[in-house]
Amino acid sequence: MLHSFADGYPNASLVLGGDGGLYGTVGTDAGCSLFRITTNGAFSIVHSFAGCEEGVWSADLLAARDGSLYGTAVERGTDSIYKIATNGVVTVLHSFSRNEHPHGLLLCSDGNLFGTLPMIGPMPPTNGGGVVYRIAADGAFTILHSFIPRGEGINPRHLVRTGDGRLYGATEFGPMFKISSDDSFRTLKVFFGPSSLMVGHNEKVYGTSRSTIFEIATNDFVSVLQSFNGETEAVGPGDLIQASDGTLYGTSYSCARDNAGSLFKITSDGTLTLLHKFTGGEDGRNPTGLLPARDGSLYGVTASGIDRKSGTLFRLRGGKFILVCALGEGAGMPDIEGDDGNLYGTGDAANRRTIFKITPMGRLTIVHTLSKDEWLQGRLARGSDGNLYGVTAGHSSGRIFRIGTRR
Repeated sequence: MLHSFADGYPNASLVLGGDGGLYGTVGTDAGCSLFRITTNGAFSIVHSFAGCEEGVWSADLLAARDGSLYGTAVERGTDSIYKIATNGVVTVLHSFSRNEHPHGLLLCSDGNLFGTLPMIGPMPPTNGGGVVYRIAADGAFTILHSFIPRGEGINPRHLVRTGDGRLYGATEFGPMFKISSDDSFRTLKVFFGPSSLMVGHNEKVYGTSRSTIFEIATNDFVSVLQSFNGETEAVGPGDLIQASDGTLYGTSYSCARDNAGSLFKITSDGTLTLLHKFTGGEDGRNPTGLLPARDGSLYGVTASGIDRKSGTLFRLRGGKFILVCALGEGAGMPDIEGDDGNLYGTGDAANRRTIFKITPMGRLTIVHTLSKDEWLQGRLARGSDGNLYGVTAGHSSGRIFRIGTRR
């Protein structure tokens, strides 16, 4: 353990700053604070926000290329977006009205921040169906579009931005949309419940809905790459993963008796190839996501195994499906690959949260079991020294810990 919080608890993942320190947030009865901790355990409070309550931090910190950090907090009942410079100076970039709560902050390489505000109040809402806004690198705040519920949808979400400045997103119960670099707005095709968007290496945008994998070309032409019937088989809950050659990899899940989900790839020309069809036997049922490894492999887990309880861990290497091991109690989907080549993540055992390690050969080790009233906040983070760091929270308490993973 590197640090213990006696009268407050961390409420977001740690983020590696440009100075090599790890940053996070903690809430107490007295207020909320931004902290910094070094890999040797030196702890300091960088900034304290007055008048805020425990648990008000709405998102993890975002790290910019220049080492600056961005985040959101509630101070005296008002949501704000702030910036922490590399020298520790905190600047509030924008404060919203008391009934506006920003979602989905997107930090781009040119220093621009984009975000969304959900619909406010009953129909008709006071701000239309929601808002997409931009905060420029100089702090200028601009509302890019206020949505009309009838025709444009409500609650914009899933923002992504291409290298040439095209901003795409989806709405609830409405179409996808595009905001061009000149701030002009247009609606695109309607998909039922788009769940994710990503920008490919070719500057095309790829996305998934419950029953569809689709592509948005650079000219905004939308095409369906693959369709599922949506009842017996659907796109898996994990995001698509793109390899360096542009190939997309993903999973599907199924509730049919003769179909336990699949692992597939889609080439740049839209051709889908089934890599593995799960049987529900030793290989498990319903894969839940993919994790890329540094050697080019993809790891994934299934929701359940042959006993319909603990799942399995599999690996895709060189296009070949490899069943690594059955996951015992205490293991789940890995968060991250350590510098030692092992996989690390969190799971549950006997109603307690666990931190586990799995070797590439499938050996499972429970690294630590948390106390009964303690849970892990967010995901594990890699420090500047190559080790992994995380935070736990309990009832008005918390800890910062380190897992040694250097070779």
